[in-house]
Amino acid sequence: MLEELKSQLQAKAAQAADEAMALASEGRGDEAALRRIRENIFGVFVSVIEASANPRAGADPVAFFASRLETIPASWRAAHASAQERGDEIRLAQEGAKLSALDEVEEAFRELCGDAR
Repeated sequence: MLEELKSQLQAKAAQAADEAMALASEGRGDEAALRRIRENIFGVFVSVIEASANPRAGADPVAFFASRLETIPASWRAAHASAQERGDEIRLAQEGAKLSALDEVEEAFRELCGDAR
């Protein structure tokens, strides 16, 4: 299950990287930066999947991934709320890109592994 999720996330990361390069070549640097953020978020969760396979993780790989799906983005949610309170549009867009990518990760995880949380 997690190998399929890893493959999907790698594809999403590659697509985001391609989009970032295309946007940058069109001189749309701000949009390209948001795509790179998405690429990085997908990469974070690919790394979590790889870490979940390590016996030292000490848990079922699916449970390990599910727990990280909760803990890792906590600071992103807080930063998004803070940016919204302050009216910081740039930070709001950046944190929104992270949370949008997270939604895609969570959706793919649920489709492949059920609601293992």
